[in-house]
Amino acid sequence: MTTDDADTPTTDSNVSTEPDTTRLVAQVHGAMLRLSGRVYRVQLELLPYSSLLELLRFTRDVEYGRDAAVRRARSEPWRR
Repeated sequence: MTTDDADTPTTDSNVSTEPDTTRLVAQVHGAMLRLSGRVYRVQLELLPYSSLLELLRFTRDVEYGRDAAVRRARSEPWRR
C-alpha cells in the first residue's frame, strides 16, 4: 500500500460517511448488550446515520421502561 492509497476516501456506498457513525455504532452495540446481556452480530455500520439515532432512542426508551417497571414493583409490592 502506498501513501497515495491511504489518502483516497472510501467510495463504498453502503458505508455511512457521517463522522460520528463509529461512535454511534458503539453506543448502539453497548445498549443492546446492556438490555439483553448478549452480543448481536448486526452490521449497524450499513445503516444510515438517522436510523442509528432512532435505534439508540429505541434502546433508551426500552431501558427507561424496564427501570420504571422495576422501581414501580419495588415501591408497590402489593400490586404485583
